[in-house]
Amino acid sequence: MPCFAWLCLLVWSWGTLTPPAATLAVQPAPAADAAPAADAAPAPALLPEAVPAPPDDDARQRAIARHAQAMLEARQAGDDYAEYLHRGIGLFHLALQHAESGPGFHRETAEAALVRAAMALSHAQRLRPQAARPPVYLAEVWRLLGQSQPRRHCQFLARRALAGGADDLTDDERLLLNLHWGD
Repeated sequence: MPCFAWLCLLVWSWGTLTPPAATLAVQPAPAADAAPAADAAPAPALLPEAVPAPPDDDARQRAIARHAQAMLEARQAGDDYAEYLHRGIGLFHLALQHAESGPGFHRETAEAALVRAAMALSHAQRLRPQAARPPVYLAEVWRLLGQSQPRRHCQFLARRALAGGADDLTDDERLLLNLHWGD
């Protein structure tokens, strides 16, 4: 990740920089039948140890749409925690979709989505520090970005929340928690 992006994320996480809402919005994915750009060159794999592929091609797209809808409902209800949580999880899935798209994949697009996911999930974590979902996804975001120190910190926060009685994880999230946290 470029040093400037890392610095912006750190400054934002300290509360001195507020991300514009438009930069964190989950953008609709292009239509499945849309042809890739002719000048798009294949890129190296960004996520060598990515989360296992969904059972069918539409599962990731459904997850993105589900979290985008939940984000909009939370915004209408005035629930900031749920809005930022679902925005972050949707961007996490969007980054994985970009990375798994194969030819025409742009590494920068996936990394940008992961950085935005980290910002949204960090905000959700600050709003509800006792919840386990934000640090679980944050740990995965940091793992995919190759940032071991913040990843370990988020794993600690998630374990502490779970030990404290937080039970807000789905079965899939518990699987995600156990998949890469053997260290």
